[in-house]
Amino acid sequence: MFACAICRIVYFGTMIRTVEFYDLVERHREMLGLTQVEVAKRAFGQNSTAVIQGLRRGKSPGMERIGALCEALGLEFYVGPPRETGDTPRTIIEGKDFAAIPRYGLEASAGPGAAVIEEVEVDRLAFRRDWLARIGVAPQNAGLFAARGDSMFPLIHDGDQVMVDFSRNAPVVRPRPAPDQRRADIYVIQTDGDLRIKWVERPSADRLILYSENAALYAPEIYAGAEIDTLKIVGKAMWWSHTVKD
Repeated sequence: MFACAICRIVYFGTMIRTVEFYDLVERHREMLGLTQVEVAKRAFGQNSTAVIQGLRRGKSPGMERIGALCEALGLEFYVGPPRETGDTPRTIIEGKDFAAIPRYGLEASAGPGAAVIEEVEVDRLAFRRDWLARIGVAPQNAGLFAARGDSMFPLIHDGDQVMVDFSRNAPVVRPRPAPDQRRADIYVIQTDGDLRIKWVERPSADRLILYSENAALYAPEIYAGAEIDTLKIVGKAMWWSHTVKD
């Protein structure tokens, strides 16, 4: 899940009070410049703010709704004991705190597939830690890959650098009733030793669909049942660069 802040709501032992969670939701909503309607649209695909208003009145929502709100606001929804800790090298530039994110000598294909030979760190790129927090990325979970191919064009271009959050490697099962207009999420996937970048949608536990942005040239790929186990979700694409080439 997102990790720009920690929202530890424990359903055994101590539970944070609903009103405290409402304050947390409102604080991060305002930080992101979102309205309550926009948050509800992100979280539930609805224009209704009933869940958020219910929090204000002290009504406790279920875990699924809390998780959806955390996802929409860039909060980490954590339940359970020990968590992995770690950090990345940091540097201060003109008084600002930067994290050095590793860039790997691998290419993730926005096309037929880029072979994974080995995971080789070739260098690091510096990103401001406060910016990473705003997009919901913990530096220790991030890495950069070069995109190759045109299946995600014009959203992601050939040669773009793609930042991947390795901690987000389990697409949420999300049925899509007709009114739900939310887009799927973009992931880096490993299939048969190849790295690929695709929109990934999981409408049910036994069904997963890969979409390309360039739908005119690349048809959706549907995986069902045991076929899903042939895919390895490397991580979620959180940001990508684009350099204009002459």
